[in-house]
Amino acid sequence: MSSAPYCHICDCSFNPKAEYARQGAWTYLRCPNCRLVLLHPVPDEADLRSYYNHSYQVNFEKYHRDIRRRA
Repeated sequence: MSSAPYCHICDCSFNPKAEYARQGAWTYLRCPNCRLVLLHPVPDEADLRSYYNHSYQVNFEKYHRDIRRRA
């Protein structure tokens, strides 16, 4: 997991204690410059695999159909 938070849009760094919201183990921060909301610390691959386990499934055919329909 990452340590110092920074905005992935405007590259602004900011105080990790300035929480925007909290949901369970997740802390959300809001960039003071561009207002992007992001998770801190950013989950690493192991965290993501644990959260999106084998029971998480995406219907890619439907997803691609929907994307083509919107284009």
